[in-house]
Amino acid sequence: MNALVRCSARRERGLRIVNWVIAGLIPLTFAWFAARYVGHVVTVRNVDYFQFVELAERIDPHAVATWVNGMHPNGYPLLIRGALALGLDAVQAGHALSVIGGILLLVSAYILAYRLTGSPWVALLTEAFLGCTGYLLYFGTMEGNDMLSAGLQGLALALLVGLAPRKGDYLAAGVLAGLAYLIRYTAVVTSALCLAFLIGIALARRERAAWQRAALYLVGFLVGAALQLVPSAIATGNPFYSVRGRDLWWHVEGRTNFATEWRLAPDDVSPLSIFLANPRQFVRHWWDVARSFWISPSQLLLDTPLRLLTQAGLLFTLLAGKEIATVRRALLAVYTIGLLGALALIRYDPRFQIVLLPILVFCTVYFLRAIVPPRLSIGRVTLPLVEVVLLALLGWASSIPLGYLRVAPTSSEDVLTVTNVLRAAGMESAQQVLSSAIPLHDASVPARSRYAQSYWVAPDMDSQDALLRIADEHNYRFVLYDTETGLTAHPGLAPLLDPNSRPTRLTPLLIPQDLRYILYRVEMEPVAVPQRLDVHLGGGVALSGYEAHVSPDVPSRDTLRLGLFLYWRADERVSEPYKVFVHVMNAQDQLIAQDDSVPALWTYATDVWQPGETVVDFHAVMLPANLPPGVYAVHVGMYSETTGQRLSAQLEGGAVQDKVTVTYVTVESDGEGRLTP
Repeated sequence: MNALVRCSARRERGLRIVNWVIAGLIPLTFAWFAARYVGHVVTVRNVDYFQFVELAERIDPHAVATWVNGMHPNGYPLLIRGALALGLDAVQAGHALSVIGGILLLVSAYILAYRLTGSPWVALLTEAFLGCTGYLLYFGTMEGNDMLSAGLQGLALALLVGLAPRKGDYLAAGVLAGLAYLIRYTAVVTSALCLAFLIGIALARRERAAWQRAALYLVGFLVGAALQLVPSAIATGNPFYSVRGRDLWWHVEGRTNFATEWRLAPDDVSPLSIFLANPRQFVRHWWDVARSFWISPSQLLLDTPLRLLTQAGLLFTLLAGKEIATVRRALLAVYTIGLLGALALIRYDPRFQIVLLPILVFCTVYFLRAIVPPRLSIGRVTLPLVEVVLLALLGWASSIPLGYLRVAPTSSEDVLTVTNVLRAAGMESAQQVLSSAIPLHDASVPARSRYAQSYWVAPDMDSQDALLRIADEHNYRFVLYDTETGLTAHPGLAPLLDPNSRPTRLTPLLIPQDLRYILYRVEMEPVAVPQRLDVHLGGGVALSGYEAHVSPDVPSRDTLRLGLFLYWRADERVSEPYKVFVHVMNAQDQLIAQDDSVPALWTYATDVWQPGETVVDFHAVMLPANLPPGVYAVHVGMYSETTGQRLSAQLEGGAVQDKVTVTYVTVESDGEGRLTP
């Protein structure tokens, strides 16, 4: 008998070890998935992420006011700042922090299920199903504070849900909740719900130990959140300072266009003042959002095969989960229903709701275990039916991450193209660019700096004269206008999307074929010519000068791009439409790269030039990848579109050639390029 007991104990220990190993492999598999899924992406996909990077750059250790922002706490920006200091770029930092959050949420799912049921099998299934959930895969690989905050909140609840006598659990849960508040202000909701529940338990039981647990949780929260609470108290007098009431106002008012309507929200509006302004509208908004969780297909947060059982599983577990202690089910109910009720004040957004994923997955798995017969007998064979069904469903669910890998995101070609053209055109900082396009940013710098947003800088800018005035006042050298936001925010600038409109003082740099946006450089008045020349070409055209830049393309940096501005002058009316050529030649006078086009990116033919007019003509020439070190000459000139005959160029010394050598590109052994006259 003793031998059988020992054998059974060894078998039990072995199964438990296997369970723990698999439970540890699931987060590691998620990390591997994330590396495969987004490891190659170098551009920011989440436009909300830019504000965190900007906050990270603004934080000054010696100025406490820079540690306080009404929209976002300082924890996440500080983590980005630290990652940048370690040599990561902003995209890598965002991905890494979200992966950490995803791992924390997976671990919390295992702990939550185990503490509720005492079953390692249920805990492992809960963690595995969560690992196959689309929202975990999406937000766990997306830049932003969503998953990291959710992971910390989930782990805090998992430590708390056991309601064990160990006081350390309550302190640790409070610290995690406070850290979650450092990442996102809305974590105060789940923290307050847990604290209120612990206080309720203490009031009901009238036990000193219960009050101590509530106090430990509160102390832990204050310690975890101190990095935000203290600066907020010093700078504003309110340790819980926040202006998230603007979110509530925006949604209660039914606003829909963030770019044009967010600025209409009062800065310090409170939920109470919003309610008092229109109680009926406030309540209607809350009710419409709250009931959508139970009736709207968009609120099915899990994926097939658990998708349709989500709400049923939640209700069953909370109301009829007899195996789970009533007090623990009560905590889950307070946490879940309370959070849904609070979020309904604003809106249901998956990025706010992902903190509920471990609860929803557990409840659905628990529900399936309850409704599927435990055994199925076929003749003399008895199958553990519930285990077979759950494993089959898990196999089905595994198609979700596999599907994600098949359609992995890529870096934005628009972001890379605009970055490379701007760098070739001489951009030194993203703040030199006034842009209406929200997603575009400088992909060549570690911070992935967003261009100055026109709808924030000048929301009322609605004419080209106003645009030029704003550009002069703020030293913007470049302007990007797009159809998605620009036409809505600044409809008066719509003519900029016509490449043939010839807007005053704007030189076209990039014109995509679909005209979703156009990129310009703002010229001085009068036009300033950096490198002056006095070359007269036949046909009434003169070359007054040039400006050249060379920069490596991102992301590979093994390709150089030459940006060349040519300053043409019409000495008299030009009778023929000439083409401009820009040729890059090696030491053997072989053509390496070229750009032949009608001036001003095919928009301003020479035969319509006005006598005395100066035309700024931009050319971006991509040099071949991995170009051998050496010196490469840059020749320019014009030729007839009809005959191909080049115009003769009379140089300043009197010599006549069919080309003008304006500069030389020196390629160094490390692949970097520099210009020499």
